[in-house]
Amino acid sequence: MNLKPQDEYLNEIFKKVAEKHGVDEKYPREMYDHFFYSLRKVIQSHIPATIEIAKFGTFEPNLKKVNAIIRKTLLRYNEGYIPRDDAARVISQVWPVRQALIIDKLYKKKNDKRYGSKRRKRSSS
Repeated sequence: MNLKPQDEYLNEIFKKVAEKHGVDEKYPREMYDHFFYSLRKVIQSHIPATIEIAKFGTFEPNLKKVNAIIRKTLLRYNEGYIPRDDAARVISQVWPVRQALIIDKLYKKKNDKRYGSKRRKRSSS
């Protein structure tokens, strides 16, 4: 990510971090760029992964949210707010994530003991 001139507050943060740790100013900037580059690659890979950012939060794809994105995109297309190409692009980006989440959900349900058979043990008389 290349910073724009209006990102002066980030430049100040980079300077303070560099001074505090006694390193060149380019190192905090490179770490920042690398972090968001890696985050972008994980998101673009269409593999549902849990992203944990220390002291900030944990983010993971949710089937309900993905379905809501698809419904909203189709609604906006049907109402004429977005062209077909844009709707197809959005849906094609989230569809692999949706498929992986469905498979993961089915796999978890299959291996969850709560969903096992409800056979009663025969009492020996």
